[in-house]
Amino acid sequence: MEPEEEGNPHDPHCTLSTNPPMDVSQFLQRLHSTRSAAVTTVVEVAIGALFLILVRNLVRKRRLKSPPAVPGWPLIGNLLEMNEKEPPHLTFSRLAERYGPIYRLRLGSTTLFVLNSVDVAREAMVTRFHSITTKKLPLALKILSGNEKSLLLNILGANAQRRHRVHRDFMVENMVRRLHEHVKSHPLEAVDFRKIFQSEIFRLSVKEVSKWTPLPNREVESLYVEELGATLSSEEQYQVLVTDVMEGSVEVDWRDFFPYLRWIPNRSVETKLQRLFFRREVVLKALINVQKKRIASGEELNCYIDHLLSEASFLREEQVRMLLWEVIMQSTVTTLVASESAMYELSKDLNRQVSYHFNLMLPSANSAKNLCIVVYQTGLSP
Repeated sequence: MEPEEEGNPHDPHCTLSTNPPMDVSQFLQRLHSTRSAAVTTVVEVAIGALFLILVRNLVRKRRLKSPPAVPGWPLIGNLLEMNEKEPPHLTFSRLAERYGPIYRLRLGSTTLFVLNSVDVAREAMVTRFHSITTKKLPLALKILSGNEKSLLLNILGANAQRRHRVHRDFMVENMVRRLHEHVKSHPLEAVDFRKIFQSEIFRLSVKEVSKWTPLPNREVESLYVEELGATLSSEEQYQVLVTDVMEGSVEVDWRDFFPYLRWIPNRSVETKLQRLFFRREVVLKALINVQKKRIASGEELNCYIDHLLSEASFLREEQVRMLLWEVIMQSTVTTLVASESAMYELSKDLNRQVSYHFNLMLPSANSAKNLCIVVYQTGLSP
């Protein structure tokens, strides 16, 4: 029997159907075969890609000689090597004497490469910079750095250094005066260089950020913080902006070493870090608000806050706070460590001492070695 024609054959827009209607079972069978072929193709492509990746990794491992690995325990790796009784840099230096300038540590599921050579560190910071910038930060640094919004500062140019040299000279004069006063009032006591220099360098950093008018014997002004409901002295400001952040940055969250257990809460560490972050932010916010009022009153300021508020208006408030904190943090901590190291090196060379002879006592030989490293890396020469 011939198939029945559908439609009017005299109509030019009519379509004639000469094929028999497809059975439902035939349609499902054809659909199933098409889907199976597509799935098979996808699986074959995935297997081929996986094979190529494995071959590439094997070739790369053969070309690159892996650094020596410090033996560790199953699952936890070398976590037991990192104890609170010994600072990390001393642990790394001790292991470098046995395993060389570059070696591997396994902290949980994280592999850590330790560089103990100037040449290797230079290569990592210059030619391998992209790899360093993509590394994952631990929870403490992620929170305190504003979720990786921290930026590295550039060195001031020659014009800026000349323009603000008066503040450096003012700091040096104050520091020398306080050292002499301590010697006269306590002739039998050792001079605590860190205590005096730390307060003076903090005064200088805050002055660079917020005000440029040096007055004799003028301390950093107290600051009222509305969110804390308290007025903070200069020592308390230093505690919030520098000391607390330094201590919080080394806070260890065990989940950093076992990312697959990140779903387990660790409220104590998170709460502590969030508290440090909040206190730092509200102090910086109060410092900025004070300077905004001074600018609104018509007072002419030549400081970092004035520059950011007038010339860099595209920055968000949290970015401005982070930039201000970096100036205070790096000026205080980095300069203090480098200056202490320089003082130690000068104390060993009698020919380069200017007027006084003094001795610096260190707890161990490793401390002297690490100080030498700091002096070398910061470009200071005794």
